[in-house]
Amino acid sequence: FTVPDHRIEHDDHFSNACREQHLFVFTACNKASLKGFDRRIMLYRGEYGHYGMRSNKRPPERRGYIVRLRRDDLGVISNEMDKITDIYNFRSVEDALSTSGQPTEAQLRALAAAGYEVIINLALHDDTRYSLADEKGLVEELQMTYIHIPVQFDEPTEDDLEAFFNAMDGNKKSRVHIYCAANMRVTAFLGLYRMFKQGKSEGEAFELMKSVWTPNDVWLSFISNTSTKYTA
Repeated sequence: FTVPDHRIEHDDHFSNACREQHLFVFTACNKASLKGFDRRIMLYRGEYGHYGMRSNKRPPERRGYIVRLRRDDLGVISNEMDKITDIYNFRSVEDALSTSGQPTEAQLRALAAAGYEVIINLALHDDTRYSLADEKGLVEELQMTYIHIPVQFDEPTEDDLEAFFNAMDGNKKSRVHIYCAANMRVTAFLGLYRMFKQGKSEGEAFELMKSVWTPNDVWLSFISNTSTKYTA
């Protein structure tokens, strides 16, 4: 059993003792990361120490939550993760970042249950084929932050890209899911972000994009022009 972004404590003595009691230790997370599971878990005191002794005196990186899960809960959570990976053109980029095409309402709920904190949408709201009736309202109801940057597929702009860069820079410590209609806008913008903001090579930065689509002339031109600007 795993939940992305929450590694299970690997101390053998401690882990074995916890497994016997069906306890799972989540580290590098907080209560917000566990939202959505509250009806299916019993959350113990949000502190633990060596070998499970509750203590406030330990390095910050060992902070976490001890959670008791009933056996049948494991299947429930596994189903939630299945919903996420079923999102159209879903791609896991790194532990705290994923991208996709348009999710359904159930899939947005699954993202919330899996501990995502920020949703960035680069699609438009004027096409019911690629949007929900009230995405902002739904995302905020699920206690996630909703950032909407409507990018015209046939006319992406530098202002759109700057807004995306700012959204990414402002949420580096959060678990983020980015989507558009088909994960095309997203992977192009993310490629530029990874190259110019994270210092990755062009090949590495755009590897994700190439796994989803081959940009048309509009996007090839936009990527080229933007690259010229940032490298000038």
